[in-house]
Amino acid sequence: MFSLSAQTPRKDSGADGLSDLVALKPGDKIPDAVWNQPLELNYFNGKKKTIKFADLKGKLILLDFWSTGCPSCIENIPHMEDIQKRYPKGLSVLLVNSKRNKDTPSRIKLVLDRYKEKYNFEIKLMTILEDTMLTNLFPHNTIPNIAWINQDGVFLGNTLPDEVGLRNIETILENKTADLQLRSEFLNKDKVMDTPPIFDTAGVKFLSAITGYLPDYLPTYPNVIHKNGNSSYQMLNAAFNFMLVTAFKDELRGFENTDYVFENGQKDKIQKMLFGGSRREYQYCYQLFVDDTISSSKANRYFQQAFKDYFRLNVERKRGRISFYSVGILDNISSLKSKGGIPQVNINPEDGPIYFQNYPLINLLRLLHLYVDLPVTFGPPQLLRIDLRMPEGFIYMSTAEKLTFLETKGIMLTLHDQEKEYPYISRIY
Repeated sequence: MFSLSAQTPRKDSGADGLSDLVALKPGDKIPDAVWNQPLELNYFNGKKKTIKFADLKGKLILLDFWSTGCPSCIENIPHMEDIQKRYPKGLSVLLVNSKRNKDTPSRIKLVLDRYKEKYNFEIKLMTILEDTMLTNLFPHNTIPNIAWINQDGVFLGNTLPDEVGLRNIETILENKTADLQLRSEFLNKDKVMDTPPIFDTAGVKFLSAITGYLPDYLPTYPNVIHKNGNSSYQMLNAAFNFMLVTAFKDELRGFENTDYVFENGQKDKIQKMLFGGSRREYQYCYQLFVDDTISSSKANRYFQQAFKDYFRLNVERKRGRISFYSVGILDNISSLKSKGGIPQVNINPEDGPIYFQNYPLINLLRLLHLYVDLPVTFGPPQLLRIDLRMPEGFIYMSTAEKLTFLETKGIMLTLHDQEKEYPYISRIY
């Protein structure tokens, strides 16, 4: 299927200038010897072409390191293709399959044939195969990994795919830099479930603290560990929503996030945090260290208090008369039936139009309260998968306009007012 070509630094006299290359750090310029290298680019229909890396000079270059053994790599490629289409002149996206992946032409064909059969998806971007040069220049120990090179040929750093959004790209196209959440190699890749403490606990009797996102760590989940008479409990790079439901397990048991009722003036701020998802400004780390052996329930109480102190938020179960919407599914919902494709979603208007592709309807219903002014309830799970693109500026429409648009697509929201139990999220002053 492919003619494999590796860009391997020579071990001879180094006439091509590659023998002395070392891994680049953010802020380093791409060496001339690299710009002068030919790159064999492979299309996934069997065609290929050779260019010089220098042919991409003057553009923002995104190197997307991938392999067939990484489903999230392949499932992110449609997003990279959309980004390439949006910026055809100022941006070049190049897929890079490293030699260390041990992908063969037959394996690549087998895996991508499955994606074609299941999702009717064929990759249109070009890829380098059996790469060694770029892999060594931009070191990383997990994939997917995106290496950013600006228009001046400066390596800005490595990020996860969630940094590849319109805001960052347009900022770089305008200013040649952006506030990227850079990382090199994850420090806990081989010990995710036993990550060393992120704070120094030498001589400490008790520590319970929350901090922001740490770019050099893979996410971990809460697990109380007892060792040498001490207890530790930590989570790394956890989304705000996950931390909320972990801190208030009893208060939120039996509720969906669509049931949340917010103190006046708090909804917009808290919902940004709740549904920031993978955005690093809404991810946090927590560490508890106790010079004693404690139970999991006690560890969670310490975490809940740390959550209250850090975010100044509280959750309690209440009962009273509230207004909410219920969802009704109309016959014209059939117009949204998905035409296939790899599932894709964007709920953040900063990253372009809000859209849902091959997306479970039930998951869309769970998001509707983001766009209206009250909690939303719905009935049994809906098995339909849908394609839906919201109108430009949908997020800024009035609630009445949003309800009208949704009804034209087969989703009717009906207003109710009744007494019921609900979770109440309020500010601690």
